[in-house]
Amino acid sequence: GYLKETRCVPSHVAGRSDLIDLICHVEEVPSTVASASAGYSSNAGIIYKVDLNQKNFLGTGRQLTVNTEKSDTILSANFDLTDPHFLGSNFSNRFHISGSKVKSVKGSTAKYQTNVYELGYDVGVPVSAYAQMLMGIGYQRTKVVKYDANYPYIKAFIDQHGKTFNTTTLHLGWKSNSYDRVIFPRQGVHQDVSFYAG
Repeated sequence: GYLKETRCVPSHVAGRSDLIDLICHVEEVPSTVASASAGYSSNAGIIYKVDLNQKNFLGTGRQLTVNTEKSDTILSANFDLTDPHFLGSNFSNRFHISGSKVKSVKGSTAKYQTNVYELGYDVGVPVSAYAQMLMGIGYQRTKVVKYDANYPYIKAFIDQHGKTFNTTTLHLGWKSNSYDRVIFPRQGVHQDVSFYAG
């Protein structure tokens, strides 16, 4: 967990003038936040989402984020692992991996299904006590596994470009976080700005 509050009080050691005991009282808060939700869309049917945010993964100080979603049109899972103090420095790094299966919405005349897989890596460079610059690279592989060949424009696109697409992107961003605590902050601001090219 994380420490919400610490109080340390010095205490004299009986019979010793050169030593003191330091008695500390700490209050711990959970480092894991989990949530689940459900909704409904006329196109996608019932939508289920489950999210998990572990701020101290296996006691290493790394942050693990897991997001999943399931409906009639999408099945996806995203995993992020962030080390806020990479190699003991103020630099951070983040690994990202995700996969999704996307199908055409209900009532669509043109049926299709794509499988999308992503890998990403970011490095954060501190610019102030609360802000950092982010630089990274990502890779995405998209494969069309089903499509309706009865539609000429779909068939023409597949014939020209194929069923598999590989994309590499570069990422530049800025992030600021002045929250007073990680879990359920009472004050502070969190801001993100990102640019992608690929």
